[in-house]
Amino acid sequence: TLNGKARAMRNYAKAPANLWAEFYLTSSYLHRRIPIRSLNGISSYEAWTGHPPDYSHLREIGSRCFVLIQN
Repeated sequence: TLNGKARAMRNYAKAPANLWAEFYLTSSYLHRRIPIRSLNGISSYEAWTGHPPDYSHLREIGSRCFVLIQN
């Protein structure tokens, strides 16, 4: 379920409980992009749009990031 996926990601990242909604949205986003056997190995995203999902923007949840502030 989405709740289980969100909980697993939050536990893995050791993130505070107030970020629960972000993890739930992320689990929903990923769920729509995972291939499904009942759709012959394509994702529901691809079935809807006709294009395979792009995974290049995904990063490990909880990974360190930095913000560049240009003057």
